[in-house]
Amino acid sequence: MDEPTIACSLGAEDYRERLSRIRKLGEEAFLYVEARSDGAVLSFRNSEEVRTELSSLVDAEAICCSFLELSVHSEGERLILAISAPQDAMPVVRDLTASFQGAQTAD
Repeated sequence: MDEPTIACSLGAEDYRERLSRIRKLGEEAFLYVEARSDGAVLSFRNSEEVRTELSSLVDAEAICCSFLELSVHSEGERLILAISAPQDAMPVVRDLTASFQGAQTAD
C-alpha cells in the first residue's frame, strides 16, 4: 500500500494566510489539546460561528494536506477537532495544534 506524500500544497502566501486564520480562531475559541500518538484532539468553544470557521478550515486543510485525517463533532458545549496522521507527519500535526494555540510556526 502506498503511503501518502507528506507535503502541503499551499504556496508561501496562502500558507501564511491559513496560519493567520487558524491563530485567529484559536484566540477566539480554543480550550485545550490532547496529544495522541497518532495525532491530536483539540477542543473549542461551541458556537455556530466557530463551527462554520472550523469546518471551513478542515475542508481547506483536507485539500492542501490530504495526508491528514480531520473531523469535527460536538460534545455538549465543546466542538472537537480530531486530527490523525501517519507517524512521518507528526511534526505537521504539532505545528497545526501549536498554531491553534497561538504559536508562530516557521513559514
